[in-house]
Amino acid sequence: MQITLEALRAIVGPGHVLTGDDVHSRRVDWMTGAPCQAGAIVRPADTEQLSTVMRACYELQQPVVTHGGLTGLVHGAEASPDELVISLERMSAIEEIDQVGGTLTVQAGHRCSGFKKPRKRSACSSRWILAPGAVAPLAAISPPTPGVSGSFATA
Repeated sequence: MQITLEALRAIVGPGHVLTGDDVHSRRVDWMTGAPCQAGAIVRPADTEQLSTVMRACYELQQPVVTHGGLTGLVHGAEASPDELVISLERMSAIEEIDQVGGTLTVQAGHRCSGFKKPRKRSACSSRWILAPGAVAPLAAISPPTPGVSGSFATA
């Protein structure tokens, strides 16, 4: 890798740059369960850290692969040992709930596994409920990401 682990740790903190077994124990999708082969995984907490990491990678011509939902449907999360994975898992906050429009805005790493199906069949049967009066379209839901653990804010 062109970028140093020390440079990444200085940006996101020492506990948020994963190497070795911490990388290989993660899966790149939920369908095949293939292990991650990246040189390292960096986990920024917000857009400022993400921007700083991306700027440093650009300056050093460091190839990056983004890990978001990891559905694996297009194999876009597969990384080679010379590539850096940028995991969005810490960027998980709910930004806005629009109860009138029936939508919510979440950060790129938000896991939608906390949504609950409505109990009654209604005109909104294709929607999932987050909290009383707050809904998210079913199309926004992706399966939980295997190998990613931790608690994620859902309200």
